[in-house]
Amino acid sequence: MPRYDWDELRTEWLSGNESLETFRKRKGLSTRHFWQTTKKQGWLEARQDVSKRVVKKVEASIINNRVDRWNKCLRLLDALHAQAYAIVKQTINEKGSIVNPMTPQEQKAQADAIKTLIQVESLITGGPTERIESKNLNINVLSAAVDLIERGGDDNQPI
Repeated sequence: MPRYDWDELRTEWLSGNESLETFRKRKGLSTRHFWQTTKKQGWLEARQDVSKRVVKKVEASIINNRVDRWNKCLRLLDALHAQAYAIVKQTINEKGSIVNPMTPQEQKAQADAIKTLIQVESLITGGPTERIESKNLNINVLSAAVDLIERGGDDNQPI
């Protein structure tokens, strides 16, 4: 009959982050028998397998989070397209004539919406960003866009 419950010890060691030697000393286990048993039972290989599974789960989680953020950005892009189209449709008729001139404030809002649309679209599609003033602006534009959606912005409503 074994003096130690090796399955329980193995489970405890695998769930922690100690080295085998530190674990052995903390448990007061004899050196020779401990090393023979852990080698025979493949403790180090088991920890490597656990570590690989954890890394895979973390990677999958990171990828899923990135996909979710990009999906939100794409929804924002669709909303910006809709806003720009709605403003143009209200201002210009099918023949291209101005039917409802914009005020200076509306023109600025339209210009800002188009600028944001270009920035977000360029960033999402991996296009050139030289036209955009700075990298900080790129990050701020995307962050603000995602934050807007996360606060519950309706994709069908103008921003």
